[in-house]
Amino acid sequence: KAKGRPSIHGEGDETAEAIKADLKTMETIHTFGWYLRKYGSEAKTRGATVILLSKVPHKDWRDGKIVRERDQATFATWTRHAAEATGTLYGDANGVISDGYERLGPHNVTPLFGDARTHMNADGARYNAAGIVATLRTIPHNPLAIYFSPVADHLPPSLTP
Repeated sequence: KAKGRPSIHGEGDETAEAIKADLKTMETIHTFGWYLRKYGSEAKTRGATVILLSKVPHKDWRDGKIVRERDQATFATWTRHAAEATGTLYGDANGVISDGYERLGPHNVTPLFGDARTHMNADGARYNAAGIVATLRTIPHNPLAIYFSPVADHLPPSLTP
């Protein structure tokens, strides 16, 4: 039994029983990937254009590089697989922002975080928001591209190839 857990790690069809936040009732939860496939498929059937983005990276350095989630069976991989399975658009925010962090280097990335490795401060949030725009710009035939403001033309140099 999982307590207060929103999903099971993975992308299969496994389920588990979890105690709801009210701590009184149970619910069936599915894997992270299952939920993304469900959201993507249901939104597409309603006429939405779905774009799934991998999550932003943690500040985990190994041998001078940010540890990439795409190299592991984790949220970024599960998100990409869900996009492939549902025929939705996908953007590798984890990769784009990791590339940006590496161009900045650890000394310049550390001040963007409000804690040891996960949560950004206001400057970091702005950097990651710019990273999301940079990621969206990498998606071929992205229907959102017509809505980018002129600010999108002036992303931080570390986020541009």
